[in-house]
Amino acid sequence: MAYSKLVRSAELPYHVVNRCLDKEFYPVSLDKCWEQLMFLCHTITCIYGARIHAFVLMSNHYHMLVSTPDANLDDCMQYFQREFSLWMKERTAKQRYRFQGRYRSCLIYEERHFLNVYRYIYQNPMRAGVVKKAEDYPFSSLHGRVGKSVLKFPIWPSAHLLGGALPESLEDEVEFINNRVAGDEVERTRRALGRRNFRPAARLAPSTKKI
Repeated sequence: MAYSKLVRSAELPYHVVNRCLDKEFYPVSLDKCWEQLMFLCHTITCIYGARIHAFVLMSNHYHMLVSTPDANLDDCMQYFQREFSLWMKERTAKQRYRFQGRYRSCLIYEERHFLNVYRYIYQNPMRAGVVKKAEDYPFSSLHGRVGKSVLKFPIWPSAHLLGGALPESLEDEVEFINNRVAGDEVERTRRALGRRNFRPAARLAPSTKKI
């Protein structure tokens, strides 16, 4: 599969996602994976200046919403995935742990699209039927932000992004996140995240692609 060239931005946020090879579950428990990924999120913040706005770990993939003031997403994610793969290799019988492929990134330009993606990320566990409320999912930055666990990496305030449309209080933000949206809107968001630039289609066409 050919990849389109990365658009580097120092101001706009990216949605980043990657899956395990063949969509298998992580071969190490999610508790341990989460601890390591929190460490790596902290590391890319310190070394590469990444500003993480949201992060969710699912059973075989992760979602990250991140800004890169140094316009270095490629360097940041290369380190993030390489170190996680090496960590996983050391804890399994696999000679080499692999993701499904290179990470997929989508640049977000508009305020309303940022809100859609922000909520889409945090609602992943809700759509999977794991929890009823997004803040109850333990492998999510939101779980730490509401005080249900210790979050070991900084979450960068997103009020300065794209007009700062998120509610000012955490309570109102959580209410916004938990507000379920129509299935067709979720599907448009999902498909738009498969592109380099977030451009939701006005109408849906049949698709079997997963994000």
